[in-house]
Amino acid sequence: MSQARQTQSEAKIKAAFITLLDKKSFSEVSISDITRLAGINRGTFYLHYLDKNDLADSIAQEVTQRFAAIFTNNSFANQDSITKALYHIKQEYVSFFKIVSQLSFIDFPKKVRHFLEEVIHSNPSSVKKIKDSMQLPEIYAVSSLAAAIESIVVLWIKNGVRESPEEIASMITKIDHAFGIY
Repeated sequence: MSQARQTQSEAKIKAAFITLLDKKSFSEVSISDITRLAGINRGTFYLHYLDKNDLADSIAQEVTQRFAAIFTNNSFANQDSITKALYHIKQEYVSFFKIVSQLSFIDFPKKVRHFLEEVIHSNPSSVKKIKDSMQLPEIYAVSSLAAAIESIVVLWIKNGVRESPEEIASMITKIDHAFGIY
């Protein structure tokens, strides 16, 4: 299978899966449903994924990588870059995130927290400010900030992203202030 065709098949599978998750619960979605909607055969599905759990995990990793790319090019303590990342979630992946945040085998909140810890650690001056402000060992200070931000993002997604990305970014910025980043 050529690389372009393989990439096209993966895109069709992911799009079909996300569409189905909007209509059915995760447990109700079958491989047959996915392949039928994607217009591919089961063999093609299994060339790319072990099962629907593997597919869901693959999409979660892809989304996390895209989310990370936004922060790699911008400061995490910058409200504009936070807003941009939140718009990305809202526009492209809200249905998927809403479902995935409820799937225990993916442990979505833990993935978000781990990602946030990595972003925080990538800025040594922020880590020092957090540690000094909280007067806690680095590991606890960083984990506390990541958990606070993660709880806001996960709750926002679970509640259907009712608030605007600007409102959520403002909340995150306030937490950053409380933890001494600014």
